[in-house]
Amino acid sequence: MRAKPQLYIFSFLLLLLAFGCKSTQKEQAKSTDSQWSSNKRTAKQIQSTTSLLEAKRLLINGEAELAIKSIQKSLKENPDNDAAYFEMSRVFQMMGGKKNQQQALKYAQKSIDLDPDNVWYHQNIIAIYKQMDDYENAAKEAKILVKKNPDSKGNYYQLANMYIHDSDLKSALKVYQDMERHFGYEEGVVLQRKQIYLKLGDYNKALKEIDYLIVHSPNTKKFYGMAADIYLSQGRYDKAYENYEKILAIDPTDGRVHLAISDYYRINNQPDKAYQETLIALGSSNLDIDTKVKVLLKFFKNSEQDSLAKEHTYELLDTVVAVHPKEPKALALKADFLNKEGHYEDALIYFHRVIALDNSRYLVWEQMLLVEQRLKLYSEMAEDSKQALKLFPQQPNLYFFSGLSNLEIQNYAQAEEHLKMGLNFVFDQNTKSDFYSLLAQSEFRQHKFGPAKDHFEMAIKLNPLNALALRNYAFYLAYNDNELEQAKTMASKALEIQPNDANYIYTFAFVLFKSGEIEQAKKWIQDGMLKYPENKKLQLLDQEVNKNE
Repeated sequence: MRAKPQLYIFSFLLLLLAFGCKSTQKEQAKSTDSQWSSNKRTAKQIQSTTSLLEAKRLLINGEAELAIKSIQKSLKENPDNDAAYFEMSRVFQMMGGKKNQQQALKYAQKSIDLDPDNVWYHQNIIAIYKQMDDYENAAKEAKILVKKNPDSKGNYYQLANMYIHDSDLKSALKVYQDMERHFGYEEGVVLQRKQIYLKLGDYNKALKEIDYLIVHSPNTKKFYGMAADIYLSQGRYDKAYENYEKILAIDPTDGRVHLAISDYYRINNQPDKAYQETLIALGSSNLDIDTKVKVLLKFFKNSEQDSLAKEHTYELLDTVVAVHPKEPKALALKADFLNKEGHYEDALIYFHRVIALDNSRYLVWEQMLLVEQRLKLYSEMAEDSKQALKLFPQQPNLYFFSGLSNLEIQNYAQAEEHLKMGLNFVFDQNTKSDFYSLLAQSEFRQHKFGPAKDHFEMAIKLNPLNALALRNYAFYLAYNDNELEQAKTMASKALEIQPNDANYIYTFAFVLFKSGEIEQAKKWIQDGMLKYPENKKLQLLDQEVNKNE
């Protein structure tokens, strides 16, 4: 029974509360409606954001079409979602193409309309205009960013670049002038103004900008060089020379300036002074090797007709090699020049020095092997071609060099092996002919007469004018007393192709001798010995022909 008063009190309080609230019922109803509407709006915003995040995930996976649908869903849930418009713009921009660019532009503009203070939205629309080559509108947007954030140097640079791309150089110039007023002196800004004046053809104002740079940095060599370049372009060589002298006052070893002064003397018809400046330049350790190579190549070309240029080339090469004793390019140039001038032993020394420093240059290996062939250094040639093949196993010439050198040192099996391997990399018919001819020789020396005959015929079939193949096949047939008429025809044809080679005269005389045409053989031997009195083969054949008389 004691619980009743408590229940009564509780009920009363509820009743009181109910009556007390009745007077504000309308206000509470209105507040509840507003809260419900706000909650509903918040829920849609959350849904919109969720759809946008899903779109980003799809984009990462490369599913652009599905991403677009997800962004459209986001916008349906929240039509004022500026971020969604921004993302939609980026998707269309990424897809490329004129139609997609227009779509990208539309959505980019909508994102700006909803949030005009968002820097990224403005940068996005600038990127789209740039993609469309519409630099005029890009500049308008860039100008907005400058106004919104005048303390950002990047905004000024961007605006100036847009004007430059739009060929509005005067507006770009004004931006750079505004920059200096706002931020003070900056080298990059002055350099840009100098470039604009050059494009406008106002060389005097460009020079004034350079003077301004020099005032702020009087020991910076490049500024004097810029001034010299402008004076040179105007044909004002003396003024250019003055600036070169100022650079040398700062750095007397500047190789590029000595080269420039060399050109100055050359223009003014002072070749001795020009050469001395070139010599100083190439002796400078701060001038790069590639520039020196370009200079040397000009001297190489002139040395073919000019003995003084040849003398200068030797001196310049020695100078460069002395400064760069471990530079493969310098050593290779020296080797090439010595080779061209017929100093083969000296050239070979330098080729070996190049390869010791850098064995990755195939052409150096090839040139070295050709010199060894010329000097008949067949043992060295066999070893070097073997090493080269380890580095360049798909270069057919290396197999040929190996085959030739091993043939000459009577390592016939090795010659045969490499020539057969090399044929796998040969596609030119004349080169194949040379390979088969050499292979036949190797087989002939091993008394493999059947394969040798087949390969000689293959060589001639591929190249009927292969004089070496014709000569060697003729000798092979005569040696074996086979098909002597054919041998005589081939030896004669080979001699027609190579009339000034003692070996071809010898072979023709040998075939005549083996064919029983002794008198004709004697005639050719005598003529050959008169022309080549030191040829041992002709001397031995002469003894053989005359031994029974």
